[in-house]
Amino acid sequence: MATWFEEKINWRMDGYKSIEEYREKCSSCNYIKGITIPTFFYFSLDDPLVCPNVIDFEGLQANENIILGHTQYGSHLSTFSSVSSKE
Repeated sequence: MATWFEEKINWRMDGYKSIEEYREKCSSCNYIKGITIPTFFYFSLDDPLVCPNVIDFEGLQANENIILGHTQYGSHLSTFSSVSSKE
């Protein structure tokens, strides 16, 4: 499932013909199996651009070279505060 931003804006801004073509060409899911050095994936659950429903958790966990980490808040690029945080 895509985020609103991805579905409505990203693929058009980048010149792709459709959301499907954008996902095929740009999705990191296409590269996860090929990661051969230890890699730490870190994300925030409240990221408005890369929300948890677009992350391939099964693919990430299937690769022994990948370590997953996340925070509850942090917005995009895991900053220290969030638009949705009350803290």
